[in-house]
Parts: sequence; structure tokens; C-alpha cells
Amino acid sequence: MMYRKLIPLSALLLALTPGMAAAIEIGTVRAQELVQKSPQYEKAEARMRSDFESRASELQEEAQQLQEDIQTFQQEADLMSAEDRTQKEQELSTRQNDFQLKQRRFREDVSNRERELYQEMMGKIRDEIEDVARERGLDLIVPDPVYAAPELDLTDAVLKKLQQSDD
Repeated sequence: MMYRKLIPLSALLLALTPGMAAAIEIGTVRAQELVQKSPQYEKAEARMRSDFESRASELQEEAQQLQEDIQTFQQEADLMSAEDRTQKEQELSTRQNDFQLKQRRFREDVSNRERELYQEMMGKIRDEIEDVARERGLDLIVPDPVYAAPELDLTDAVLKKLQQSDD
């Protein structure tokens, strides 16, 4: 297993060895920074808020109403007939189950939408990274390296292109 990790590294080192192959031009990007500072991210975030804000507030109101109804039932349960108490318990239990299902669907919808928007946004970012790399004649882009010389970093150039393409 350790050898599988070493083989690609060995191939890269051989390719970078002087005299063995042509020089490889490398650039780097800070991917997380590109995502967070891109105007596309801000638009996607605003779109998410507008898409789900009303639904989230409806769920919050429903949760509050359900909690109030449960508390009222707990206070009045001793005064109710056994039949009324059983019926009310079943009603509240059904409402609670329905509410939990709505919550789960809401979380799934939000998660799916976030994934869609993220993939769409990453496609745009990837395209701009490739454009900058081609413009500068680079062979390889390394995202988020532990260390890279500042002159290899293309983050600002890519961010500028993202801002221009957003107009």
C-alpha cells in the first residue's frame, strides 16, 4: 500500500530531474479562498437563502406551534377523559412524525441544492484556473500546497478573472 503512494511521487520526481525531461511549469491556487471570495459564491449563497428562507421559517413556526400544543396537552391531560387523551396523543404523535419528515426532506433538499450549486460554481472556477494556466503556459496547477513560492500562486489572477466573468 505504501508503494502505491510512492510510485506517482517517484514518477513526478523523475520528471522533475534535470536532464531527464523538459522542465514542467507549475502554478498553485488556494482553492478555498477562490471559492469564498468569488462573486459566484456570493450569488449562490444568496440564491440558497432566497430559495429556502420561507420554507425554513414555516418549519420554525410549525415547530413552535407543535411544542406549544404538546405543552398545553401535558398541562390539560389529567383533566381529559381517557378517550380524549388517547385521541389527542395520537394526533400529536402524528403531527410530530409529519414534522420530522418535513424537517428531513428540508435538510435533504438544502443539501442537494448546496451540492448542485457548489458543482456549478466549481466548474466555473476550474475553467478560469485552466484559462490562467494556459495564458501563462503552465503545465500543472497544484491546489492548496503546503508551501509554494509566492510567484507560483495564481489565486489573485484567477479571482480577478472570476470577478470579470461575473459582470
